[in-house]
Amino acid sequence: MSPNGPALPSAVGWLNDYVGQVTPSVDRWTSPDGSQHARIVLANGRVYCGKSGPPTAAEMFNPSMSANVMRYRYCGRERPDPIDRSNPWVRGAGQ
Repeated sequence: MSPNGPALPSAVGWLNDYVGQVTPSVDRWTSPDGSQHARIVLANGRVYCGKSGPPTAAEMFNPSMSANVMRYRYCGRERPDPIDRSNPWVRGAGQ
């Protein structure tokens, strides 16, 4: 025992299942019809989904005049990886 009292739990607590940092990522893909999609995960867990429609024949032959832009919307949250509850040093709820 240290002179300042007992050691406190040093691992993350139960709240980290719901809040905290996640690994940011960007996924992009093109559908068979030519439309493009994106899924962006920010470090705080917010997820944005984007979509642009398939190009028209006029846009394929004159891409510099295309008005086909990616539209984004908020589509949820990604939670951090769950903590190891078998670790006796993990703080429980209300402790």
